[in-house]
Amino acid sequence: GELRFRLSVTGGTITGRTVDILTRRGSVTGKRFEYRKDMIGIVQTVDTTNLATALIGRGKGVELEGGTETYDPVYGRRLNFADVEWSTSSGDPVDKPMGQQWVGDETAAAAYGPAGRHVFGFVNFDDCTDAEELLALTYAELQKRKEPQITYDMTVLMLESISGYGHESVRLGDTVNVINAAVSPAVTGQARIIRLDRNLVDPTDCNVVLGNYIPSSADMIKRMQVQQR
Repeated sequence: GELRFRLSVTGGTITGRTVDILTRRGSVTGKRFEYRKDMIGIVQTVDTTNLATALIGRGKGVELEGGTETYDPVYGRRLNFADVEWSTSSGDPVDKPMGQQWVGDETAAAAYGPAGRHVFGFVNFDDCTDAEELLALTYAELQKRKEPQITYDMTVLMLESISGYGHESVRLGDTVNVINAAVSPAVTGQARIIRLDRNLVDPTDCNVVLGNYIPSSADMIKRMQVQQR
């Protein structure tokens, strides 16, 4: 869930504090932030701290025989999914041959790995005791880590404060479109508003931070071509 904090005020005094847990904040509005329209400045931050195009998944330690009354049971190496095979021809999302202890994304490796090679990482699931489940969990985690985390810090003009521009309104959590053709390669895609700072006096002095950026197909292809040169 996503958190929303509310205050109740009566007679100038705070009379209640509420935390709502929502499925998601905001909505998909179709709003477009575009350079030279309502986007005054933009700073891109690319975080590759947790980037991995291939993950080695490790589950709970395998129980061994020989435990004592004091230390019972005894656990050895962690569970892995080397004995599980995935094949795209059988409907699996990627190919993972028997004996391989990692699962990867070749498209992500071509886009973000050094010379197209995988960037490896580890993930532990301490309660997982089934190899097939471990592989599925590891692949799901890979989807979160296979691309850099990109945020955009934008100085924007809040057009909604101008009469007749109510359709340009934005709220925290909204999914909006971003278009900036002033940089190379151009930025085009969708992102969510993860922070929203408003100046209620000066609508030109507002700040929006966008996260969970999803590039358009054309944008993704251009960036891959630039990185492969």
